[in-house]
Amino acid sequence: MKITAVVAWADGGVSFAISQPQYHGEPASEREIERYFASASWTPISDPGGQHALFYHYAFETLAIDALPRNCYLKDGGLLPFDVILCRPDEELETYLKLYP
Repeated sequence: MKITAVVAWADGGVSFAISQPQYHGEPASEREIERYFASASWTPISDPGGQHALFYHYAFETLAIDALPRNCYLKDGGLLPFDVILCRPDEELETYLKLYP
């Protein structure tokens, strides 16, 4: 996945445009996914509902959702994330996920 544009709307909303090639490979393990995101300054976040793998990038104030083996493949020694949802959490979600103590 590659971010091709970020649009900051007048109402304060943000949209991301992405391009995503079709990937082939083997599903990455949760540990490999965690290492990949950590190496790019993403912090793992506990999901109170226990259904999603979450990472937060504090510098970009961006949340990555569903960084799971079904959405992250390994090929040629590299990790290829796809179908990982990126968003800027609103205050309610920040509070729910306890992003800022």
